[in-house]
Order: sequence, then structure tokens, then C-alpha cells
Amino acid sequence: MNDTDLMRHALALGRRARHGSPPNPWVGAVIVADGAVVGEGWTQPLGGPHAEVVALGEAGERAKGATMYVTLEPCSHHGRTPPCVDAIVAAGIRRVVASIVDPDPRVAGRGFLALRRAGVEVEVGVESTEGVQELIPYLVQRRMRRPWVRAKVAMTLDGRVADRRGASQWITSPAARDRGHQLRAESQAIVVGAETMEADHPLLTARPGGVETTTQPERWVFARRSLSYCTPGVQVTAAAPQEFLDDLGSRGVLSVLIEGGPMLQGSFFAEGLVDEVYVYLAPMVFGDDEAKPAFHLPVGRLLVDPMQLILMGMQSVGSDIELRLWSERAGQVAQVLDTDLRRESVSGADQAFVPDGKG
Repeated sequence: MNDTDLMRHALALGRRARHGSPPNPWVGAVIVADGAVVGEGWTQPLGGPHAEVVALGEAGERAKGATMYVTLEPCSHHGRTPPCVDAIVAAGIRRVVASIVDPDPRVAGRGFLALRRAGVEVEVGVESTEGVQELIPYLVQRRMRRPWVRAKVAMTLDGRVADRRGASQWITSPAARDRGHQLRAESQAIVVGAETMEADHPLLTARPGGVETTTQPERWVFARRSLSYCTPGVQVTAAAPQEFLDDLGSRGVLSVLIEGGPMLQGSFFAEGLVDEVYVYLAPMVFGDDEAKPAFHLPVGRLLVDPMQLILMGMQSVGSDIELRLWSERAGQVAQVLDTDLRRESVSGADQAFVPDGKG
């Protein structure tokens, strides 16, 4: 396998950590010696070892003189765990290949510089576009101090999320509902509107596979009036959407999931605050103007000026279709991040060792 193949494998490993690693990034690492993979790993839940340390533990003595592929710049600072750079150097890794720079101010090139100063060969930028897309909630929070905003909607072929009586359980299949729980598990906050809370009494907990995850997201309901019912443990806010997101971002929240209903979804869309949309399309039709639409915007769009979305992926989930889309804002942010991190990668790669800590 070449550098590209091995980095793609590292990215796939990193995805396994999306549930448990936040607010840390979900990183994957692969160690190769004499053309064979001798160690691999992904970030463990908060407080546990990072991907690099897990991979080094598996490789053992075989790490000496080997190459490490890692999806994000190794850390060089003391946090909940010691610096990964120290472990890499101590293990005798000869070469480190990374996808992207870590924009966290505590890292931001320092990890690569420390490796070079220790005599480790460093290459940055392999599969950087894929690395940005995979880690974009983390990158957005660290660079822009705001969370990545996802909207999830389960709807019929005619775009309805509930019938004329308000019933919505269940439009989609069990497999699609389980995917929704996986999205909850990948989020650090879940938000619903007052109507959804009072009509459905949702628990808002993450239960992929029917089992609650060890780390649960914050649970919020938007309500500008008193509620007749609210699930215990759910926090209530009357803040404006932007103000709410600013507060979460300042506290390190990486990803927010907007679950419903149509008024809440519409308010976030209308203000241009949604980055990613997951649509679960069920093979049924209500065919009724009184059934609830998926989105209710304060002012509708015309054909000449639609709210354009970018299709990022599509797959069958049970009897339903899952569509993953990005907003135009998200696409623009990803391009800027990719360009900036490529530039920082190139400048870092050209930075030669200078004695006495200068340079």
C-alpha cells in the first residue's frame, strides 16, 4: 500500500472514535514497518490514550525505524495525557506522515516542529481534503469558535414529518432510527423545539443499537413560552439561535444536532446556521396539505433563489434512503480550511531545524 492508501485506512480508523473522543478530535493512526502494518489505533474516550499511543503500544519494538500515518498533527503539550510527540520520538519512529495541521493554538505546528528537531522526517498534506471533511466539526470549533450544526429530518416522499393529527412515530424504519441515535452519539448537544417536546416527549438520549452510550450529549429545548411538559434533565432556552450556538462554541462543544420540529429547523436554516443535513426518506406518501412539512421558513424561497444544498452521500438504510447534504456555507468553510491548512502544512514542511529554539 502507498501513502494515500495508508492514510485512508487511518481515516477509517479515526471514524471509530467519533462517539467517544469529543471534545478531543477523532484521530486514527497506522504504523508500518518493512511494508507491513505493525500497529494501529484510534483515539480513546476522554482521558484515555490518543491514537498514536494506542498504535505504538500495539507495535511495540517494531515501531523502531517505522513510519507512522496519522490523520491529525500529533500533540506536543500536556493535557489530560502526555504529549504524543514524546511517545513517538521515544519509540524510534523514523517518519511521520500526517493529513492536516491541528489548528488548536496549543498545537498549530508545534508538534511537527518538535518531531523535526528530534530528527524525525515529517510529511504533511496526504489526503488533506478528506482529512478536513472527516474532522470538520473539530476544525470549525478550534478555528472559528463555533459548533458544527447538523439538522436531522425523517420525512415521507412528499416531504411530510407528521400527519394531520401530528403523529410521526414511526415514519422511518428501525434501521434509520438507529442511524439517528448514532448521530446523537456523535453530537455534544441535541436540540428540539417546544412543539416536538410536548407532542413526542423525546428522551433525547443516544442509544445506538438500543444501548445508551457512556457519554451523553447536552439536551436542549427551544421554548419562548412555558411548557406543559419537558423531559427531566432537558435544559430550556429562549435564546436566539446564534446566541445559543455562540455559547456552546465558547464552551468547546464541537457538534450540535437539530432534531425538530419544522419551526425550529426553519429558524436555523433561515439564519444560515445549518452546516449539514441528514434526511431519512421513507417510502410512503401522506398526500395531505394539512400534514406537517419538514421545514417551515419565515419567508419561503423562489425557484430563482433557492436554499441550495450539496449532496455529499446517499445510501439505503433499512427500507429508507439516507441523504447527507452540506449547506453552501459548509462547502465554503471546508474550502477555506483546506486551503489554509494546506498552506500551513507547506510552510511547516519547509521549516528546517534551527538550533537553540530559533526559527
